[in-house]
Amino acid sequence: MIQRSIATCVAAMTAPGRRGLPRRVAPALLAAITGTIEDVASQLVGSPTALGIVPLGTMNNIARSLGIEGRPDDIVASWAARKTRPFYPTSVSGPWGTRRLSEGIGFGAFEQAMSEVPRKTGLERARQAMRQAVLDAPPERLEIGIDGDTIAGRFAVVEIAAIPLMGPRLPLAPAADPSDRCLDLCFIGDSGEERQRLAQWLGDPEGAGPVPVSVRRAPQLTIAGQFHCIRLDSKLWTGEPDSEPANPWPVIGVAAEPQPLHFLVPG
Repeated sequence: MIQRSIATCVAAMTAPGRRGLPRRVAPALLAAITGTIEDVASQLVGSPTALGIVPLGTMNNIARSLGIEGRPDDIVASWAARKTRPFYPTSVSGPWGTRRLSEGIGFGAFEQAMSEVPRKTGLERARQAMRQAVLDAPPERLEIGIDGDTIAGRFAVVEIAAIPLMGPRLPLAPAADPSDRCLDLCFIGDSGEERQRLAQWLGDPEGAGPVPVSVRRAPQLTIAGQFHCIRLDSKLWTGEPDSEPANPWPVIGVAAEPQPLHFLVPG
């Protein structure tokens, strides 16, 4: 049904007398259905091809952050309006080399929780695991360079977000906009008070009011540390940390890329 809807929509957009989308749009639409966004996104940065996505999973953080929700057939039908939105991926360089991310990178309690629960864990169970980890997880000792400043210390949570949502649909960075080529650095320290406030918020993130984290915004930043646990988008980095402390600490570079993807969004 969805593929028939896509075919109908593409035919309408390319019918005689209509301006339509670039010819390469149709393969991008189909690839987004049969694979993940990450499977095709890296091939489309800086190209005129628009990417249409139909969210069929549970979290759908990228789609929700772009306002793409509803019945699949309705989403596909909305592509006929040919409305697009730029989306700037995030480039991260570190022990893994350089990778292109769509959601962001994180260190600390949330990543600790991810390492302890099955990958297919449901929404509520995942949130509960993160809530407990915020209270119990060991802190990360980090130095963060942003806008010429250095923020150093022990952190329970550090998340660098390109979109408002992360993990189990947590609105951790509600002001993040993937179209403005900026990143939101969200963090709390290691104090019991900060941990308790964030854990309480995690009990009802949609209804508990503003998220109790510190936020800084910049197009790029660096993070140095020993890195107990690192999240790259929805996956944990599985490399082994150095057994001996490095001097200086290894540095991770994080930056919004200069060229965007273009997503088809509801008109």
